[in-house]
Amino acid sequence: IVWPLFTGGKRIFANRIGKSLVNSASLQREMTLDLQTVRLVERYYAVKLTAQNIDANQKAAQANGALYKNALKLMENGVINKAQMLVAKMAYEESALNLQSSIRGHKTAMNALLSIIGMDTISVSDSCTTLPITLSSPFFICNDMPDAEHFVAMALENNHQTKIMEQQILMAKENKKIAKSGYLPDISL
Repeated sequence: IVWPLFTGGKRIFANRIGKSLVNSASLQREMTLDLQTVRLVERYYAVKLTAQNIDANQKAAQANGALYKNALKLMENGVINKAQMLVAKMAYEESALNLQSSIRGHKTAMNALLSIIGMDTISVSDSCTTLPITLSSPFFICNDMPDAEHFVAMALENNHQTKIMEQQILMAKENKKIAKSGYLPDISL
């Protein structure tokens, strides 16, 4: 019976490779979670933004509707001609189309948000424009934002892909040591 005491360090290097694989998997998981968080935030604020777009388009449609009604009255009284009234009518119809488009965009954004959080989506043809959840975070403007170099340095420091590449470099170095360990003597009892 031969009991190996030292085999050139292959077991030690293989354990280090195993730890690097575990670290890489952990970094991959963190990267996936970060990506999902970013997608959730994008969808959330897309819903908030499209809701504000609906409000703005509703106000524009109301204003253009009033303008069109006034243009009809002015044309009946002979103050403006038919061409000027048609310009007002075209503006009203265009604002109504913009409102419908913004409602469809809002429903699409709501469906994207609902799908990422695992809730049932709504039909685009459905008249519902409210979510089954309450959006509570407001838009904000950060007045004391650091400069761009700060964010670039932070992104480079916390980049999961770079950390995974570093783990792969460590594994390659350990594999090289395993290959070199074949030239070292084996000590056995």
